[in-house]
Amino acid sequence: MSADTGRGPRTEALTALAELRARQGEPEAALALLEEADATPWGAVTQAACLIAVGQADEARTLLHGELAVLEETDPAFPALVAALVEADLSTGRLDEASTLVAPDAPAWRASAFPRAAGMLARAAGMVAGLQGDEDSARGQLAFALHVFARLELPYEAARTELDLARLLAASDHDAAVARARSAYRRLDALGARQEAARAAGFLRSLGITPPPGRRKLETLSGRERDVLMLLAEGLSNPEIAERLYLSRRTVAHHVSSILRKLGLRSRSEAAAYAMRLVIRE
Repeated sequence: MSADTGRGPRTEALTALAELRARQGEPEAALALLEEADATPWGAVTQAACLIAVGQADEARTLLHGELAVLEETDPAFPALVAALVEADLSTGRLDEASTLVAPDAPAWRASAFPRAAGMLARAAGMVAGLQGDEDSARGQLAFALHVFARLELPYEAARTELDLARLLAASDHDAAVARARSAYRRLDALGARQEAARAAGFLRSLGITPPPGRRKLETLSGRERDVLMLLAEGLSNPEIAERLYLSRRTVAHHVSSILRKLGLRSRSEAAAYAMRLVIRE
């Protein structure tokens, strides 16, 4: 729809769609869209996040340094670029450099930022403080970021920040960490943010909690895979499932492997438990 509206609107549309694809867990598709768009600060933020997601954090750092070198420190997008650079630095183990970016006297804090950018910067500062062992400062920054995102009705940003809070609280308050992680998982799953929801689910498992069935994940299963999942819940073996569904044992084994991969589960027993919880919820 934006093809004939001019370069500016087309770039805005491509950048917005790329951000959506990134949040859906499709960084490669997002990067392909951004290749067709003109460079913008917010596009660079999305591009950097995608590069980090595909294991190219050093490339993300180079991109962001280049953008920041030509952007006025008073630009409203400046704090968002700094926040993105902090994540890239942390992804490559550069805690000292990330700390410098969010120090109290750093230029990013003096920018006239959009509220969203200010929230992103506060979240970045909270992540750094947490890694430095300053739990009080980290909790304050993350709580502020969470408040900003909630007020702006940005559920994706809020859920990611809530997961950051859960990680921060894990060592000192297990129950609070579980509550925060569960809330983040539910939000991310409902949004269809597959990669972030998987991270939240993994963190819950590290706390000894089995994540609740994810509606969005279940939608990725084919009809036959759902049939197999329900039979797993009954405790049937692969040969028994094959006989029940008139399939070959090899096909059933393929379906079971696909179910585990799509649902982020590790074993048949986890898949059976997942299906039982789903039945109870229904």
